[in-house]
Amino acid sequence: MSVNPVGVPVAGASVKPYQAPAGKPHFKIVALSYPNYVYEGDSVTLQAVVKNDGNASGSVELRVYDNGVLVGTATASIDPGNTATLTVTWTPSGTGTHSIRVDAYNTTTGNVDDSITGVLEVKARPSPAPAPKPTIPPIPWWVILVAILLIILLLR
Repeated sequence: MSVNPVGVPVAGASVKPYQAPAGKPHFKIVALSYPNYVYEGDSVTLQAVVKNDGNASGSVELRVYDNGVLVGTATASIDPGNTATLTVTWTPSGTGTHSIRVDAYNTTTGNVDDSITGVLEVKARPSPAPAPKPTIPPIPWWVILVAILLIILLLR
């Protein structure tokens, strides 16, 4: 395959699928899920399905970054052609848009084989609705008048 210096295929050239080096594992993130948003103080659970598309067994370390800060890792050993689901949970700090990066770090080769980025919105927790104030039903004027007259009669 012919590629230019930045790895983009040259027009008319065929693109070959990735081939892992002989005897080495290679990991690809094939599915990723986490919520679009959470409220401040809530935890986030991220799940990634990682496939070993190499030709040897190996270990992958899933590394999750929130705004460039490593917030969690999970590790799995995966045989060639198989997948593993890895889960990382953390609590983001501060509201706003958070940049999320998920790396599949190959512990055998010491390389990041795959990386996916996304965003997570952390919203301020809504204020609870105020409790309704208890109300006393209005007393009709004639009930008050009867009560006063009864009191006067009883005090005589």
